[in-house]
Amino acid sequence: MRHSTTKTLASLVASSLFILSPNVATAEKTETATLKMRFVYGDDVPTLSSSEGQENATGSSNTISNPRLMIDPESKGIRSVAVYAFTGRGGSKFKRDPSVKVKRQLVAENGQLQPRIVLARAGDTLEVTNKDGTGYNLNFGFFANRGMNLVLPPGGQKATSIALSEPAPIEIACNIRASTNAHVIVLDHPFAAISDQDGKIRIDGLPVGSEVVFKVYHELASIERVNLKGTSVEWKRSRFGIELSPGVNDLGDVVVSGKSFVD
Repeated sequence: MRHSTTKTLASLVASSLFILSPNVATAEKTETATLKMRFVYGDDVPTLSSSEGQENATGSSNTISNPRLMIDPESKGIRSVAVYAFTGRGGSKFKRDPSVKVKRQLVAENGQLQPRIVLARAGDTLEVTNKDGTGYNLNFGFFANRGMNLVLPPGGQKATSIALSEPAPIEIACNIRASTNAHVIVLDHPFAAISDQDGKIRIDGLPVGSEVVFKVYHELASIERVNLKGTSVEWKRSRFGIELSPGVNDLGDVVVSGKSFVD
């Protein structure tokens, strides 16, 4: 009786191992990585001026006239830096997964377009809303998609479908107001993020075990040399590659010199 019971327990254990093994293997295959970093302005934070070169109240000349350079005065975090997996020539290749079509929002208000950078995926819809009392004439300089000129009357709202991914950030410019513009980045994957007001970036769900090439974009900067943990590092053509480990991969503060930015 004892021998029979022992044999039965052994059979149950073996069966359990057989059932669990495929699940364990699946978990290993689906293990992913997270990439984190924070973009920091490496010089004295400039103050916003209404005219280029105008001195501020303290007599300092570190002023900027362009509101597109958004830097938090306390943390020195740089806002609206886009980081995305680069899939062009010399970049990474991913297995294409079907995307859920999303309606992205762009708002024209007070003579500006917000957000400064719109992240989208091929198949998404971009809805543009005019909250001003005057009209806009927006030109979309697409490469892969058909170019578009969107006339937006006061209080108007129009939507357009973006069928294809684009090889580079696309400018959206107003033919009426030269200072009114934004950019849209259209990708064929979900691995992208834009820095918040503290300069923080977080990209989840990344593959592990092989190098991933990332592209860094800011509308006023050429971010090709940064400082990481006290070391000057070159990001040629604003790209960097990294082999990601499972879990969180934190680059820490990415310090960008003020010389990288054009006012």
